[in-house]
Amino acid sequence: RPVGACAFATPDDVLGFDFNGRLGIKKHQDTVRRFEEHYRANCAANPDGVNMTGIYTTLVSGFIDLFGWDMLLLAAGADPARFGALADRYAGWMQQYFDALADADVPVVMVHDDIVWTSGPFIRPEWYRRFVFPNYRRYFTPLRDSGKIILFTADGSYTAFIDDIAACGVSGFVMEPMTDMAYIGAKYG
Repeated sequence: RPVGACAFATPDDVLGFDFNGRLGIKKHQDTVRRFEEHYRANCAANPDGVNMTGIYTTLVSGFIDLFGWDMLLLAAGADPARFGALADRYAGWMQQYFDALADADVPVVMVHDDIVWTSGPFIRPEWYRRFVFPNYRRYFTPLRDSGKIILFTADGSYTAFIDDIAACGVSGFVMEPMTDMAYIGAKYG
């Protein structure tokens, strides 16, 4: 579709989206190889840095990418329960990438998800706690089990969710100045 054009006409189109049917299942070894190649390229380009590979469209960022802000917000407001079921279906589809990261020969994984705006959550916090963070725990389990360092990144202020994200098993946080770094430092080091 053209940049800026929305492929969805109604919130119901969003809420009924079939990720497996429309986006397909990827070949595991191909996905593992792509993560390893990305990591090696980062190491070659930045030999003195902390290099990583990772995922940008973890859950909410995936919705932004697929549906655009307008349709995302309309769908979330139209039927929060179906929007939660959509999140669970998306997370089930995305799990293939986290499983591939777990099998990839990479020590550090960046997980990016713009779950908030500059001022904080844009959906009720209870919705995140019911549909986002349980999926993060499922995503991160194979990463932790394989010994990966997991760095979580989000734009905006995710101060309201620091403890929720930490409980999902991340190793560290990357943030913009709106998120309370002093709180993270005091509580998590």
